[in-house]
Amino acid sequence: MSIAAVWIIFLLVVLVFWFIGRNKQKNQKKCPFCGRMIPKDADNCPYCGKGLSEVCPYCKMPVEPNWGVCPYCGKKIDRHKLV
Repeated sequence: MSIAAVWIIFLLVVLVFWFIGRNKQKNQKKCPFCGRMIPKDADNCPYCGKGLSEVCPYCKMPVEPNWGVCPYCGKKIDRHKLV
């Protein structure tokens, strides 16, 4: 195998990995309500409009809508008491 063929294979492998890495959605998360990909730091889903950042009624720390227990105070989160 010639050096030129090795370089061509190397460049093809690099391009494949570049395309794979480019398509990963590193700065996104899935909306727990509609399932679409949204920016990781979004407070509201731009598609369904649901609020994504809520506050624990006990310790007032931010919690995700799909959490059942607050990771800060350890208390069970009642969905109806979220602010």
